[in-house]
Amino acid sequence: MKILFAAAPFGGHVNPLLGVAHQLSQRGYDAAFYTGTAMLQTVRQSGIDAFAFPSEVDFDASDLDRAFPERKQRSAGIERVVFDFTSFFIGPMASHYHRLQQVLEAFDADAIVYEQLFFGAIPFLFQPRYERPALIGCGITFLTTPRQDHAPHGPALPFATDEATRLSYRNEALPSVAKAREPLQDLYARELDKLGIDAAGTSFGNVGTLRADAYWQMTVPSFEYPQDVAATNIIFTGAIPQVPSNTQLPSWAGDVAQFERVVLVTQGTVANEDFKALVQPTLDALADEPDTLVIVTAGGRNADAIGGDIPRNARIASYLPFDWLLPQIDLLITNGGYGTVTQALAAGVPIIVAGSTEDKPEVAARIAWSGVGINLQTGSPTPQAIRDAYRRIFAESTFRDRAQALQDEFGRIDGMARIERSLATVVAQKEEARAGHTV
Repeated sequence: MKILFAAAPFGGHVNPLLGVAHQLSQRGYDAAFYTGTAMLQTVRQSGIDAFAFPSEVDFDASDLDRAFPERKQRSAGIERVVFDFTSFFIGPMASHYHRLQQVLEAFDADAIVYEQLFFGAIPFLFQPRYERPALIGCGITFLTTPRQDHAPHGPALPFATDEATRLSYRNEALPSVAKAREPLQDLYARELDKLGIDAAGTSFGNVGTLRADAYWQMTVPSFEYPQDVAATNIIFTGAIPQVPSNTQLPSWAGDVAQFERVVLVTQGTVANEDFKALVQPTLDALADEPDTLVIVTAGGRNADAIGGDIPRNARIASYLPFDWLLPQIDLLITNGGYGTVTQALAAGVPIIVAGSTEDKPEVAARIAWSGVGINLQTGSPTPQAIRDAYRRIFAESTFRDRAQALQDEFGRIDGMARIERSLATVVAQKEEARAGHTV
């Protein structure tokens, strides 16, 4: 079976799909990948063949301000969201669709697996099944299907537990967010119209989920809010093993076992242009905590970029292999990258989260709701706020208990078995549709 994976060129978008592609290739599937030039080496080093984005929509996501200088002028919130979706996701849809058609001539895929923010596969969803490969969406961040409490996605509203709040969400918050997103819905409709496709009755926010032949959500049900109507195509896959890392262990690796408490702090690979937001205040907050080791991963940036005085109980690296590190840590402090959070919970690690951009407030809200950690409700917490949260995590057992409960839930899911069954089902359905059409 031939599977084509497609993802925007962000590490947090490519790596989850690459983990699946690697696992499938080890099981005899023929996998290929479509992504930006900057990620091709990463893909090919895993043994997967790769096709590059066309130059007019290619960019290096490791330095967005350099790739899109005007992005810095957009304020965080809906203005930044509109810019990002226009520049990275919805705007390039037609270019990606045309390029994918060329790729399919060279690699006749039985199925396309696309991450939820890659819009190049969306036009295929409007075609009859017999005319296209099977289409599988992959949830690399929170589910965007309608919530049971009627809250819109984006503002990170807490899950409603009373009727008054539910009514407020439905009658006030939902229309307000829909109004703010009209420019993106209009752009989505225009881009599809260029391809002769009528977008009526669909939303850019969840079309890739609801219309997919199958949708793999890379977490467990307990980390997602109850849905208004459970979509039958959604399959929770738990945590898929990442591609084995070639990253060497740091010279200080032996120090980890010498401390009673080990804390990992990371700002991920996107919102890490300013380490003063979370890394530096965490170092300051925990510098004098007894028997505590603070490990910093700089998300690929040079560790020297952190600057300032590095406390004696801190260790810093550009990259670290999570398969080695996560089983040894007692706490994750993060700005809320979905993939990092998922991996931590699969290891039973409680979380302190401080995120204010991209999808991070929504991820942070789920961390608080599921009881696995503390949401500081800001992207730039003070050292005192971090220290207080740190002490609370270790003083109250409920956070670790909930994290370990989710770890047990992850452990009960054989994600690759679910993925293989799903692939077999949707590809067979495609072949049946094709056979029925030719009769």
